[in-house]
Amino acid sequence: MYVSLLLSGFVSRGNGPLRNQFYYLWLFVLFLFVGFRYRVGCDWGGYLVIFENSRIYETSSTTEQAFWLLNSLLHYLQLDYPYINVVSSGIFSLGLHQIAKRQPDRLSILILSFPILIINLAMSGIRQAIALGILCFAFNAFIDMSLLRCVLFTLIASMFHTSAGAFLMLTPFVRGRFSRQRIILGGSSRCRAFIIY
Repeated sequence: MYVSLLLSGFVSRGNGPLRNQFYYLWLFVLFLFVGFRYRVGCDWGGYLVIFENSRIYETSSTTEQAFWLLNSLLHYLQLDYPYINVVSSGIFSLGLHQIAKRQPDRLSILILSFPILIINLAMSGIRQAIALGILCFAFNAFIDMSLLRCVLFTLIASMFHTSAGAFLMLTPFVRGRFSRQRIILGGSSRCRAFIIY
């Protein structure tokens, strides 16, 4: 897969329209590759336990309620456990696209993302992949200096994986320049995020 992706990048050098076509093709192929895997990923068994527990219990004691509700929705729709990978892959791919589409060379973003983000994260940690996909929207909001959207997407991401809440420490920097006061404010928001989660 990776060699083919690299070859696509090599043969399309200097040809913007072709690289763009390769980008959309590979984005779809990688969505399928990640979403329709079976028994792949170090957390496969752990997420299967969560899936089965959400069939038995209506609520969860964890703070990641959105992930619990997603599992409950799959039960309601009578879909088997592997479909959570499809949802996770879809959200992750959509988020990655939000980042890539703003770059001058989208295909290179996929090539660079494949070894770590796609293989090590999206194909292993389902909650983390969903959270990262949503955080991509937050990162774009940060670039756009949209405080409300940045905070909103970060909070939604943290409902799938609490570690996403750490990015709340960036909110003081959405608007304005770096200063000692903003750094202290960012550090204190990090502490508040840990207390909440």
